[in-house]
Amino acid sequence: NIISVTTVEHWVLTFEDEGPGIDESHLKHLFKPFYRLEDSRSRLDGGTGLGLAVIDAIIEAHQGHIYYSKSKNLGGSCFTIQLNRKTSTHL
Repeated sequence: NIISVTTVEHWVLTFEDEGPGIDESHLKHLFKPFYRLEDSRSRLDGGTGLGLAVIDAIIEAHQGHIYYSKSKNLGGSCFTIQLNRKTSTHL
């Protein structure tokens, strides 16, 4: 499920899934490079642990934020990206 909202100040994208979600014990490390959940240590299940760290770095480079929460609608994970809308007075 993907939801897009535009306000005067922000663009907000929300991505939700129906998966198992992420245990609270992992949340403080979630956006750190090479961090992987213990359940996905094998090469068959998991990646390198760089995906969320790269996304976080790109979003921060654009003065934005990414947040994780438990999906209220689908029961899995919910990632929300918030980017500031910059309006220029110069043409």
